[in-house]
Amino acid sequence: HMVFDDEDVRFACEHDIVHSALWGKAESVLPAIHGSGTLVSFDYADRLDHPLVESTVGCVDYGFYSYHEGSDPFIEGFLKDKVARGLKVATATFGERGSLSWDGERFSEGPVYPAENLVNTVGAGDSFIAGFLVGVLEGDDVDGCLDRGARIASRVVSVFEPWLI
Repeated sequence: HMVFDDEDVRFACEHDIVHSALWGKAESVLPAIHGSGTLVSFDYADRLDHPLVESTVGCVDYGFYSYHEGSDPFIEGFLKDKVARGLKVATATFGERGSLSWDGERFSEGPVYPAENLVNTVGAGDSFIAGFLVGVLEGDDVDGCLDRGARIASRVVSVFEPWLI
């Protein structure tokens, strides 16, 4: 039952990037946040057909989508469509098969770093996104962002309690 008021929006707009997800309940304030010049990131999980994929496309800069099939013509077209309609970069994650980003000019394939000791995959996607966004803030190109995301995700799946990293 989260409701964002004007103070919440002002606070968000003071930051370089704001991240939300399907369950973040922030979709109504994303246009104001994005309109302020603050970058917006959104995790759509594996719900490629969720209504928020379409309704938020104009106020999201970095969209992340989980896709279990790996790179194929469908997901390539899907990513291209989202960038053509407003995103700066659209990224699909494929779990142990890496990731793929489209930035409007070219596809970038994300590497895979095998976990030293696979313990728990909970948080791998969120960690990938966090690493990717750190790369954005640090000025990395898309390849660098994908690399950071993959490295962090690999570390997180190697520990039972990843919040301790």
